[in-house]
Amino acid sequence: MSNETAAQVAALKAFFEQQQFPKSVVIGPAETITDIPKFLDSHFHMIESYDDPKKFDVFLLRLIKLKEKLSQAGQ
Repeated sequence: MSNETAAQVAALKAFFEQQQFPKSVVIGPAETITDIPKFLDSHFHMIESYDDPKKFDVFLLRLIKLKEKLSQAGQ
């Protein structure tokens, strides 16, 4: 994982640690998260398990979508 990606992951973790989560959230078509803590655990685990961005890009993108959705809801 590049230093830039590691910094992005660290920033996402810090953001999510400060959040209170709704029961569920829709982040896109056919993308509804019903257990946000489990979603976060599994997605961060996948990102940290692989060095190849091609293998973890989709997980990182979903985390970014969730952050954007939660940020919009908090405005």
